Amino acid sequence: MARERIVATDYQGLGGPGPDPYLVWQAGGRSVLDAVRAALSGHPDRIASKVFITGQSQGSGAAIGATMISESYAANVPLLATVATGLVSTFADAPYRPHTTAIASPIYTTLMMLGG
Repeated sequence: MARERIVATDYQGLGGPGPDPYLVWQAGGRSVLDAVRAALSGHPDRIASKVFITGQSQGSGAAIGATMISESYAANVPLLATVATGLVSTFADAPYRPHTTAIASPIYTTLMMLGG
């Protein structure tokens, strides 16, 4: 029987000295990928090597950041999919810029049905 395992990260810099790196998608992305690599190397016999990344709000930046840098930063992480919800669109150097979609489009309708 296969078991799913979840790896979760915390935001880098919270509670420490200096400014909070809020919305620094590169740092969040590296934290996500580092956590995945640590889990996979620490428990290779207990964790499936199929990676699905998801994030909400500030976590959406980390999820998108991880996806954007995965090939260059963590090519050994077998990333299957990423879902980012509650996208933050105020990144100074955004990896993703949302575009408007016509109300009649199937994409918009699907997102609305999902609560997006």
